[in-house]
Amino acid sequence: MADGKNPLLEALPPATDYLTYLTIVEYNLSKENLSTLHEVLQDPILTANIGWDLIHLLIPLLPASEPCLQDIARLGNPREVVLKVTEALRLLAICGDYVAPAENDTATGAKERMDLSASSEAESHEGGPDNGEATEAATGLPYQ
Repeated sequence: MADGKNPLLEALPPATDYLTYLTIVEYNLSKENLSTLHEVLQDPILTANIGWDLIHLLIPLLPASEPCLQDIARLGNPREVVLKVTEALRLLAICGDYVAPAENDTATGAKERMDLSASSEAESHEGGPDNGEATEAATGLPYQ
């Protein structure tokens, strides 16, 4: 982009096919390009074709990528978007870490780490459920 041209705009279909454009987006995606990507995702046909495949690229850039993810949710292929979001949530659960707003500072968006593996560890050590204590500790929600 040293010459002032943005590859996300220069390679827009029909200049390239959707798969090539997706590769260009993946290679050039950064926090600085998110506003350009947000503009590009206003095209419902483009978003329906590639939006679902951008989800895994945009999640690590949260919260800055939220407008792009909202565009994908609004204009993307619903079935594919639901599948990709479900896959992303499953990967978060497998990793065992979840970032949640701090109880005392939700207005400023402060974050605290929570270990979701606590409930599964309690079950594996005890050989069964722990009456919801680990679930309450990990999620802050009462066990029912």
